[in-house]
Amino acid sequence: MFRYSKPVRTIGVTKRSNYRDYRQQLRLDFNRRCGYCDSREDIASIGNAQYHIDHFAPRKRFPLLENEYSNLVYACSRCNIAKSDDWVSDSATQTIVDDNGYLDPCSDEFSECFDRDSNGNIIGCTPVAIYMIKKLKLFRIEYGIVWSLEQIDNVMDKLESVVSKYSSSLDAGRWNQLWNVYTQGRSIQNKLKSYFFK
Repeated sequence: MFRYSKPVRTIGVTKRSNYRDYRQQLRLDFNRRCGYCDSREDIASIGNAQYHIDHFAPRKRFPLLENEYSNLVYACSRCNIAKSDDWVSDSATQTIVDDNGYLDPCSDEFSECFDRDSNGNIIGCTPVAIYMIKKLKLFRIEYGIVWSLEQIDNVMDKLESVVSKYSSSLDAGRWNQLWNVYTQGRSIQNKLKSYFFK
């Protein structure tokens, strides 16, 4: 599975004269994740890796789409910088030519064209996905690490829920043991985050 939920752009967003004014709406529509690599912003934006607004069809080539909400993608800095102004056609609507090009992250097809290996690394299942992996550098180890950190985060959240649920029914010694496991896990998780994303 590449991602748990696909982003959905809100329809009927009030037209703005500056695409940057859409940032908060994009964050919500993209579930606070990069549209391309699916990295969660609270994990992947540690250090200098901030989130950008990408113009799916590049604004340099299609200036009339600069402030069109339907052309915007919430993206991590790594993906946005790697994609830059790359585009395979002279038309904003022709996104693929000869198996090269880009799938809109909000399309149903996007999730079907990518997968992850057991380490969380991104795998392309179609020629277009392979093109995107090369152009966006989605083969980089950081994406597997971010995915793995998110899996750890999910497990720690479940453990926190168990600790809270059984805190009153456990004797003090067992509760302290469980609490120590939980706090050690969170500590290791935070060390990993700071190690990989300084």
